[in-house]
Amino acid sequence: MEDNKRVTRGGIWADASTLSNEATLAYNTSLEPLKLPEYGRMVLDMVAHALQIEDKAERTAYAYRIIQVMTALSPQFRNMPDYQLKLWDHLAYLSDYQLDIDYPVEIIRYDRSDFLQQLSYPGHKIRLRHYGHLVEALLEELTHHLDAPERKEMIAQAAGYMRRQLNEGKDDRSVNDKIAHDIAVYTDHQVSVEEVMEVFEYMGGPGHGKYGRRNNF
Repeated sequence: MEDNKRVTRGGIWADASTLSNEATLAYNTSLEPLKLPEYGRMVLDMVAHALQIEDKAERTAYAYRIIQVMTALSPQFRNMPDYQLKLWDHLAYLSDYQLDIDYPVEIIRYDRSDFLQQLSYPGHKIRLRHYGHLVEALLEELTHHLDAPERKEMIAQAAGYMRRQLNEGKDDRSVNDKIAHDIAVYTDHQVSVEEVMEVFEYMGGPGHGKYGRRNNF
């Protein structure tokens, strides 16, 4: 190899000095349980090394190398929608959310129990990531109670949370249109855009607050 200062590890380019440091630094990870066993000890060691890198740009570049290794070690995720989002979530989790880098996606911080539950179902994903896990849970619950008498209230509650995420100086009509569309898409149109817009009219009636939640919610 012409440049003897660069070597490969698992098909990933890295500076020889960096790999040497990885081999010689003691991170005390040998005594730590594996948080995500599918990635093995090597990825955990790489995360520990990333936390030691002082320069943020270098730290971010190294994080991309970790993601490449994680991708190679978890081929089961490749056919999943948004699998790259899942890998970045996993990386943040492995670092106990201490890895300060320029993430290319929004990282959602889970409680340990929520995160492990997500990992238990490979097909699970947050389809509306910008609203967060709570909104997804509300809409998922709604799809199982489409004929319930409280259907309108359930739509109103979900829409109220969604509006608070989006209503930052934007025109209400455009926000309502987006929320109605997103609810329809998430529920596979079991809840129609028209129904959500009707609920917005209902949310403006007596007994409802600014964001569509009843006063006793």
